[in-house]
Amino acid sequence: MQMLHKSLTKNIEELLDFGKNILAKYSPTPFLDCEILLSNSLGTKKEFLITHKDFVPNKSQTQNFIKNIYKRKSGFPIAYITKKKEFYGIDFFVGKGVLIPRPETEQIIEIAKEIIGKNFKNSKPINVLEIGSGSGCIPIILKKQFGPKILLSSFEISKKAYKYALLNLESIKPGKIKFINANGFKLKEHLLKYDLIISNPPYLTNKDMESIKIEVKNEPRKALFGGENGLEYYLKLKKLLKEKLNSKGFALFEINEKLGEKTAAIFMNEYSCRIIKDYYGKDRFLLISHQ
Repeated sequence: MQMLHKSLTKNIEELLDFGKNILAKYSPTPFLDCEILLSNSLGTKKEFLITHKDFVPNKSQTQNFIKNIYKRKSGFPIAYITKKKEFYGIDFFVGKGVLIPRPETEQIIEIAKEIIGKNFKNSKPINVLEIGSGSGCIPIILKKQFGPKILLSSFEISKKAYKYALLNLESIKPGKIKFINANGFKLKEHLLKYDLIISNPPYLTNKDMESIKIEVKNEPRKALFGGENGLEYYLKLKKLLKEKLNSKGFALFEINEKLGEKTAAIFMNEYSCRIIKDYYGKDRFLLISHQ
């Protein structure tokens, strides 16, 4: 209690040192975590911390910072504490029950842009389907990039994640996107076929789930676990492609970096497949088209 009382009168530099010392054994980036949490408590950008090291936050701001430091120490993800995560330069609302967008997933936007730019040059709108909306980051960024050129439908089975997708749609306002709270693998027969099908499905194996960091364990298991061998959802996606992919269409999936060849093998007999590495040189995406 005495330590907490003393902490309430610390300036920014002292609070950052205080937080860093607490997180040193629990986070690979303790100082960065402290910067994010303190700027969030103050309602400022991180630059403010650098230029105002002697500034003493008020009691409420300091208490909030200390509370969040101990949340972080317990393994709570930074994005869940701040309730936001940047993706492709835009802040998305996130929270307990929705997968936190990863930086490596941003590359799926670049690949999709290349596919659309090279293969769909006429004025007819492109029908795009996403399976697994999550926070809505992929379709929202694509809609911002292409506007009325693409017609987007995105399915999300989790009610919590679906609500975050709608919240981000309302906040960012990229244009019309049809978010649907339903199982995307059970599309009705009368629905149209699609020019591009995108998914970042659960793909972690049993072994992966045992070794993930504590903060990842706070994220929804259903958005991470892809069955014993990590391939369960790709088998479902293969069936979906047969029913819903246009003859000149493409599918683009994020994959487990250790299962590139095994994932591609699921589709190879019926489709042309190309594994695309991420910026770190790891097998990260699978691009599929008709042979």
